[in-house]
Amino acid sequence: RPQKLTQNCLLDHFWHVPVYQDSTGVQANAQKLPCTLFIRQTDYTDGTDGSDWECKVSAKDAQNAGASATANSAMVEIDGIDLVLAAKPDLQSGVTTLFAEGATLSDRTLTITASNTLSFDEISSSSTRRKRRKLSTTTGNLEVLVVRVTTNDGSLTKDAAGISDDMFGTGTDLVNFKSQTEACSNNAVTITPGTGSGIGCISDAGYAAGTTTTGETADCNWFENQMEGSARDECSSAVYGDLVDVNGSGRTARQACCVCNGGTPQSYNNDAMMTDGVIDISVNVNANGLNRFDLEDLVHNELEDLFYVTDLGDRFDNVLMCVPEGTFRASDNSVGWIAYAYVGGLLSVYNGDDQCNDPSTHLHEVGHNWGLEHASDNNDCIDDVLGNGYCNIEYGDMTGVMGYSRGQYDEAIFGNKYCFNGAHSWQLGWYTAYDHEIADPLTTAYVGKLAGVGKLPNVGTDESVVLKLAYSIQDYYVMYNHAIGANEGTVEGPNTVTVTSKETVAQSKTFLLAELQAGDWFTAQSSTGVPLFTIYVTAIDDSATGSADIEVFPGAFADRPEVPTGTPGSNGDPHFKTWKNEHYEYHGQCDMILVKDPDFADGLGLEIQIRTKLVRYWSYIKSVAIRIGNDILEVEGS
Repeated sequence: RPQKLTQNCLLDHFWHVPVYQDSTGVQANAQKLPCTLFIRQTDYTDGTDGSDWECKVSAKDAQNAGASATANSAMVEIDGIDLVLAAKPDLQSGVTTLFAEGATLSDRTLTITASNTLSFDEISSSSTRRKRRKLSTTTGNLEVLVVRVTTNDGSLTKDAAGISDDMFGTGTDLVNFKSQTEACSNNAVTITPGTGSGIGCISDAGYAAGTTTTGETADCNWFENQMEGSARDECSSAVYGDLVDVNGSGRTARQACCVCNGGTPQSYNNDAMMTDGVIDISVNVNANGLNRFDLEDLVHNELEDLFYVTDLGDRFDNVLMCVPEGTFRASDNSVGWIAYAYVGGLLSVYNGDDQCNDPSTHLHEVGHNWGLEHASDNNDCIDDVLGNGYCNIEYGDMTGVMGYSRGQYDEAIFGNKYCFNGAHSWQLGWYTAYDHEIADPLTTAYVGKLAGVGKLPNVGTDESVVLKLAYSIQDYYVMYNHAIGANEGTVEGPNTVTVTSKETVAQSKTFLLAELQAGDWFTAQSSTGVPLFTIYVTAIDDSATGSADIEVFPGAFADRPEVPTGTPGSNGDPHFKTWKNEHYEYHGQCDMILVKDPDFADGLGLEIQIRTKLVRYWSYIKSVAIRIGNDILEVEGS
């Protein structure tokens, strides 16, 4: 197979950092290029988790770290992560890059000492210093590759067709990763099974000035200008990679990326290895006794070879890797792991048949790829063997999939049909048309209705899916956990109003604070115990078309304002009824303000005025004017 292009497509153009070579006197295994920081979240069968910072190194750095001689990248552990966090506490997984001048690489580890100079940057979709790797995306059409791994001593029970059915519903499986993602997102995300053929890139020794040895050309000035000044990632296969150069060269952005960096486009066809989005990969190692991250690297490098890319993110939006049981991690010698994923990355890995078959586990791990942390329960407590009590259980919030993975087949009564909690739903941005935010501080009472995710898209104009109360340190999210449709299998608190919190920093887990039934309330307090606001549930309708009625008001429950319960209005000659069901008559002639609400419709404002006309000794309503925003409707009787 021809050698694939090993240059970072945009590195030479846009990463102006010192490159340390042997001739400079710096150690040969010193870090030479910035690496991208990732949190690797590992879920274990005993309910615990492992959260580790890793760094994705490229090219020679990967090889110095112990990867194969042809590896384009590798994930390495960080010895000295405390120094990194001390220098920059607000690291963002999949976004922050690190260069430690003088740090060394060996044995899958980047070793950082106090003598190393640390520098940070960020991968940003709007940055003019474009890096090659595209950011994880949570909306639009996502092309997903599933990898079925076979080792010398192990394989998965289901073949590629069976796994494809579990992932994409290509057979008879009605509840799968694709169906749940699309249903939970209200089709803000659509999942497309990955394909095996396309155009990759190989290195070209005869490359010169935008022309390959085979005579293929690209307008590199156009390409570089587009990459430098555009918020788009033209190397992204899912969004812009197949768009044609607007200068008329006929070359797609991905091909231009290849040619403009010293390569030749190379067609590939892996269809014989693929079945409906699932590729079969065999590696010549034993799973039992093997470090699971070594197996990941072997499979990852094989995929890059097959698709002629130096980063799988150039070809796919997400990669789900299913491996045989038996692998472990040297530092904890644990074989009881469920799955792991890189927060803000594209890869998630599943251990054995049960995890590869379970759509809730898929959503949980891909949720990490989408930037979500675990969902904890502020009310759950356990005792350790010494009798010490611990609360805030890491996976305790089972109202959504970012709690502990269920590991159940979807043949169960409700299957694994449940979605995300309120904080994560807001973070994903799937329901923006149905969300409502109240900014700090809450000064007046809010009365509204909440519709569950399973009701989408049939949500009323007076209903919200998620209500957010924004505060300076942490935000609060209110959601109706309606057990219907895509959410009918929710494990915890079905048909209750849930309250979750999340710190305002990007990399933070969520906490379940309350599950409220009709008549229940929850009061949020400041760090000094001062009541901030109270959420009161007045009614819950758990029918298929139902919703939850809530009130939110400043202070404690005792501060609850008198909320109107009547149906006010005016009619006849004329008769008036107030919000408090008080009835009276008025026989005068004038213009009167019947209703005024400046906060109506998110600040548009509502005002209704009536004009009465005197006839002998009584009067009647002659005309009505209704103003919403700047629009006015006038109605006059005959």
